[in-house]
Amino acid sequence: MKKILLCALFTSFLLFNSAMAQKCDLEKYQAKGQKYIKQNKLEQFIKETNVCIEQYPDYANLYNNRGTAYKNLKNFDLALKDYTKALELDPKNSSVYSNRGNLYLENLKYKEAINDYTKAINLKPDFYPLYAARSLTKALNKDFTGAKADNSKALKLGLSKERYDENNKIIDELMQEAKTKTPAKKK
Repeated sequence: MKKILLCALFTSFLLFNSAMAQKCDLEKYQAKGQKYIKQNKLEQFIKETNVCIEQYPDYANLYNNRGTAYKNLKNFDLALKDYTKALELDPKNSSVYSNRGNLYLENLKYKEAINDYTKAINLKPDFYPLYAARSLTKALNKDFTGAKADNSKALKLGLSKERYDENNKIIDELMQEAKTKTPAKKK
């Protein structure tokens, strides 16, 4: 009986120390996170993020970071869940709207992507990459006038002329493709 009690106490001690060892230091987490992402160790990054979320469940950037890892692993559902949770915690975070917009775009959900890019733009109206992303997404959604307007706004805010011209070329190609796929109206 004494051996069983000692074993139980020792096991409890090991479990306690193991749990104590899994503390989240947010500064170290950020540095390690960048390293994991560069090395494509996304599963390890998710494990580290999970530990931090347990300790800081109201810290929106943790969900945003894990959402990006899930997105890179092509897990749309978990990425969407984490981005949405991040926005519940911090509805004024333009980066999360942008990230979720990118996720929607990758999954061909153009209207949802445009909505999220628009929300990000409302929060950060001078950030030209948001206009550029929304521009191309509008073109994919066959809103060519809106696409051109957003591309022009991106140029005014700092988009390079070269990238502006490339985007316009893409928009024009998508417009031409849409015209050739649209059946002619009967008279």
